[in-house]
Amino acid sequence: KQHMKYLLFVVLTLFVLNNVSAQSTISLSATVRDFSKNHPDFQYRGGNGEYGIVTDTLPASKKPELKDDTNIWSLHRNTFHQWFTDIQGVNFNIPITLELTD
Repeated sequence: KQHMKYLLFVVLTLFVLNNVSAQSTISLSATVRDFSKNHPDFQYRGGNGEYGIVTDTLPASKKPELKDDTNIWSLHRNTFHQWFTDIQGVNFNIPITLELTD
């Protein structure tokens, strides 16, 4: 979970740095997806997280993709796309706006 927070921070920071203008407030649109606690990706697996599992660049869909040679649990490979795609009965889309003020 910690690496996801770090990734979100980096993405938001890069977006802000690339879109800063003279205004003192900017709005960022984002999507939060809520999952059931029974989702297989929430089952305890132990370990120290997984790093370097996504491609270095985003495809045209602008959604992260797993590297072909990534050695992760097959269940996670099958559910990875659900974190970036609305799927009825699996996740719930919550659109939010983040207001950043100087």
